[in-house]
Amino acid sequence: MLLFAIHNKLPFLSARKLVLHEMRGKAAFLYRGIVPAFLYRFIKERFYMRITEIEMSKQAFIYGAIHMLANRLQNVGDKIDPAISTKQWFVLAVVSKYEEAPPNIGDIAAALGTSRQNIKKMANILKQRGFLELEKDKNDKRSINLFLTKKCEKYFKGREQQESEYLKNIFLGVDDEMLNALCNGMGKLIENLDSLFENTER
Repeated sequence: MLLFAIHNKLPFLSARKLVLHEMRGKAAFLYRGIVPAFLYRFIKERFYMRITEIEMSKQAFIYGAIHMLANRLQNVGDKIDPAISTKQWFVLAVVSKYEEAPPNIGDIAAALGTSRQNIKKMANILKQRGFLELEKDKNDKRSINLFLTKKCEKYFKGREQQESEYLKNIFLGVDDEMLNALCNGMGKLIENLDSLFENTER
């Protein structure tokens, strides 16, 4: 009741304003002899507790949303082009980024955060479909290098417009500010996950 009464008398004096003003060194100004110190501390603590809960719920939402988006991207992507799956396309996209020297199966596995077995299985399927060539490394016979075929380059050249429209629809309504925030946030999450992965491997 006391809090309710004070809040009615000072509608502008919300918990958020109290804490924010304290951060700016204006706590004494806000007291004005009306809000007792113990009540001020109580409001501040409850405010911080609420902020923590909100932050944790946001983190949980983002964590779940990443999994949900991954599943939906795969399902929608697989329907767009029945000739090749989203995961297979991703493998080819990563292989195409290696311009100076061909990547091996281990390189692609590390880049995608998956096992060598998974990449080897997909590479063999892509080889059968004529999208990849697999060759043993000259210096290390245990290593298998991956090369894009002419058929692969021609095939994906023909679907550039389709891919462009696909990405355009996914990011519809996402402005530059949101894109920058997403890039920074996703980059940080990847960095944190890499650190966690390294720690589990020790």
